[in-house]
Amino acid sequence: MSAPTIPAPTAPEATAPVVTQAAPVPAPAPVAAPPVATPAPVAAVPAEPVRILNPWAKKTPAPPVDPRVADLEARVAAQTSTLSTYAAAELASVTEGVRNAVRAIAGDDPAAQLNAIAAMRANGLGAPTIAAGSNSAPQIVAPAPAAENNPDALALAHYEKLRASGAQLLASQFSARNAAAIARAASARASRN
Repeated sequence: MSAPTIPAPTAPEATAPVVTQAAPVPAPAPVAAPPVATPAPVAAVPAEPVRILNPWAKKTPAPPVDPRVADLEARVAAQTSTLSTYAAAELASVTEGVRNAVRAIAGDDPAAQLNAIAAMRANGLGAPTIAAGSNSAPQIVAPAPAAENNPDALALAHYEKLRASGAQLLASQFSARNAAAIARAASARASRN
C-alpha cells in the first residue's frame, strides 16, 4: 500500500483591501468653564502660633520673653535715635556737594554716614564751612600784669613766705636785716586796701 499523502498547503487567496467610508466625526461641543469659586476667607492667625510636634500632646504657651532682651532692644532704639540726630547735625555742617556724596555712599544708615564724613574730612574733602563774617584767627589774649618790681614789696613777700612755711628763725633774721623795707611795704599795702 502506499503512504498517505498530505495535501500541500495552499496559499491564502489575495484579497483587495476593503475601504469603508466612515461618517465624519463631529467637532466636540464647547464646554463651559466651571464658575470661578471665590476662596473662603482665611481665619485670623493667632498672634503667637504654637508649634505642636505631637498632635496628642497638651498645648502649652510659648515661653515668656526675657525682660533683658526687651531692655536691650529699647536701649538700641534710643542709641540709634541719638546717632541719627548726630549724623544729621554733621551732615548739616558740610557743603551740599559733600552731603550728596555721603548720601550716595552711605544711604540712610547714620553710622555709615558718619564714617563717610570722617573719611572725607581725613582726605580734606569735607572740611566744615565757616560762616561769612566770622573770624577764624586765634583770639588775642591780654598779657598778664607784670610782677611788681618794688624792692620793698619783694622783701615783704619773702618775709611772709618764710613765716608761712614755718621757718620762724629765718623770718626773724630777715626781718631784722630788712625792717625798714618791710615796714614801708606793709604801710603801702594798708593804704591801698
